[in-house]
Amino acid sequence: MNEEAKTREKLLEAAKADFLENGYQNASLRRICKNAGVTTGALYFFFENKEALLNALIEQPLQAFRAMFDRLVHLEMSDPGAFDRTEEVPSGS
Repeated sequence: MNEEAKTREKLLEAAKADFLENGYQNASLRRICKNAGVTTGALYFFFENKEALLNALIEQPLQAFRAMFDRLVHLEMSDPGAFDRTEEVPSGS
C-alpha cells in the first residue's frame, strides 16, 4: 500500500471512530486529523468536506447492500415463492 493510500485509510478509520462516538454534527475534522496523525491539508487532499468523508465511509457497505438486494430481487423474480416460508410459531403454553 502506498503512502497516499495509507494516509487515506488512517483518515477513514479516525473518521469512523469520531462519527460513531460523536455523531455527524459533532464530529470534528481537526480531531479526526489529530487522531489520524495527519494535517488538515492531507484531509482536504482526499475529501472536499465532512460530508464527502462520511460518504466515503458508507460507500462500500452501501454497495454491498445494493448487491445483496439486487441478488434477492433477482431470486424472487426468477422464483416467486423463494421467500415464502411457513414456519410454525410456538404457542405460549
